[in-house]
Amino acid sequence: MYLLDTDIIIDFLNNDSSITKEIEKKANQPMFISSLTLCELYRGAFLSTNPEEEQKNIFNLIASTEFLSLDKEACRIFGKNNAYLSKIGKMTQEVDLMISSIAISKELTLVTRNKKHFENIPGLKMEEW
Repeated sequence: MYLLDTDIIIDFLNNDSSITKEIEKKANQPMFISSLTLCELYRGAFLSTNPEEEQKNIFNLIASTEFLSLDKEACRIFGKNNAYLSKIGKMTQEVDLMISSIAISKELTLVTRNKKHFENIPGLKMEEW
């Protein structure tokens, strides 16, 4: 089971053939997106030259994808991993840490093309497509 990072979703919406192939290969496994990814997608849509079209693409995507938000366990994991990363001097962006916390709490594999953003987060299963 996979939690798709924002960069993967953007590349999919832009018809990146390698992402499309990976998603097709794993079509029998549940795919999820986070509420944080959805926020990032809408931010991009409203900053684009064609916000109406981008919003339609997002709407179509979320109609066919499972959706996850931060819950109590993900918040606990966020706090724990934020403290850990701070202590070792390897902080990551808070949004990325929240996305990873959702993946960890739900025992999902995070799929990203930004491995560097997530590589120091303990307990995270990750694949780079």
